Amino acid sequence: MELKPHDLLRIRGVEDHLQGFPFPDWVAGALRLAPWVVVRRAFGTTSRIPIGIRGKERGFRFASWISPDDIVQVISPDTLADATRWKATYDDQLPSQVKGLLAISPLLDGARYKWGPTGSLAYELATGISSIHADSDLDLLVEVPEPISIPAARSLLCAMEALSPVRLDVQMNTPSGGVSWIDYCTADTVLVKTNFSPVLLKKKSLWH
Repeated sequence: MELKPHDLLRIRGVEDHLQGFPFPDWVAGALRLAPWVVVRRAFGTTSRIPIGIRGKERGFRFASWISPDDIVQVISPDTLADATRWKATYDDQLPSQVKGLLAISPLLDGARYKWGPTGSLAYELATGISSIHADSDLDLLVEVPEPISIPAARSLLCAMEALSPVRLDVQMNTPSGGVSWIDYCTADTVLVKTNFSPVLLKKKSLWH
């Protein structure tokens, strides 16, 4: 099973998991309400998957590990890039973040990128648990397996920002790791999130 950062996992054995670590008090309630976790960037093994547990409050996040045997379902960001899913979830009462998805999805689809929402909106779409707020960003992950020119990256970002009714936080996933899209457009050296630690790299080396 190939898992990537930002994949959402529905897990079994919540009660057993809660007995294995010294968790903050809110973790038990969060997992019992919605047994979902997210794959985080860290060095994992075949027997230990690095995960993050999120609570209802913005600052409630906790890092942990699970066994692959505890995974019931995997939802990757790109499987959430489906307008029929959004409309079925919210009917006609679309939050601003979903309106943003509807507006920018033709741009990303037209550019032939695999992409999808992450963060609070992805969690809400996967679990049905209300997680976004009026001021929540629209977090996106875009798979960029081949180099993209700076002018093309800037043009796409500007077009998305012009269409989105909320602030965008776009991450590009390159062969070297995760990079902020806006950093890629504005800096020669970028912070790259890897499974080992964040590193600074020249943009031209992201695909080598």
